[in-house]
Amino acid sequence: MKLLDYFFPKKGVLRIESILHSDGRVEYKTFRAFLASLRYPRDGAIVLDTAGSGGTSDQKSYTLSYTVGASSNLLVVMVSTINPTTSGVKPTATYNSVSMTEDAYDSYTTSGYNPHASIFTLVNPATGTHNVVVSASDWCGFLVTAVSMSGANSSPAGATATFGGTGTSTTTNITATANGSILFDCLCAGTGTSCVSTTTTADAGQTELTASAGCFYSFTNASCGAYAAASYKSVNAGATTMGQTVGSGTRYNAYAILEIKQSTASPRKIRGHGITR
Repeated sequence: MKLLDYFFPKKGVLRIESILHSDGRVEYKTFRAFLASLRYPRDGAIVLDTAGSGGTSDQKSYTLSYTVGASSNLLVVMVSTINPTTSGVKPTATYNSVSMTEDAYDSYTTSGYNPHASIFTLVNPATGTHNVVVSASDWCGFLVTAVSMSGANSSPAGATATFGGTGTSTTTNITATANGSILFDCLCAGTGTSCVSTTTTADAGQTELTASAGCFYSFTNASCGAYAAASYKSVNAGATTMGQTVGSGTRYNAYAILEIKQSTASPRKIRGHGITR
């Protein structure tokens, strides 16, 4: 067969290819558009649902009602906790009574503060509205942020990074492992005073999901306020930074970053020609 005969099997008729996608869709393209689709696959992009957040003071658990989108395959929950009297108090999280995995965490242990930042994931969460329940072994202040998404990898956790120190900025280096990833961060910052008015601001290029406007809680029997935030940033493989800034003065920071990888683009099968990409 001559090449021209392949493109134009009949005079004046342009060849059309049918493409069978992994989800069962059949797409018809001209041969030129078909070639472009091989070079630039669209499968695998992460799409976020609307985030939800909430918090409480001086409790051992907090429940957040959250709706996972119908096509979502991953839930990410960021948890900021602080307990000024007891160190090492780490939270656990469930969604719809299913345990979530803590893929990234950071803590800063110092008398009177003890902030903790955790990022949890759950692959293939139940869709619809269910409860995110966060618990701890001692009384804490909680700020919880949840966001579900479609297009995430079935093994979603990639690179992690932490800050864990004092200062008003937590800008931290991280090297993403894959193109099309999303980085999520979680901050909990204790202060050397009771609640004061200040704001939490994400670094340039990040989208804030939750930012406490002033203290998200304060213990009545301790001079300890706390600030919290969660944000995200779309990246490709390579070195980058994420960070949060909290007002002025001394801040005792727990800060964690987690890379979520996108799904691998599935092969497209070309019907009738024995070609699989």
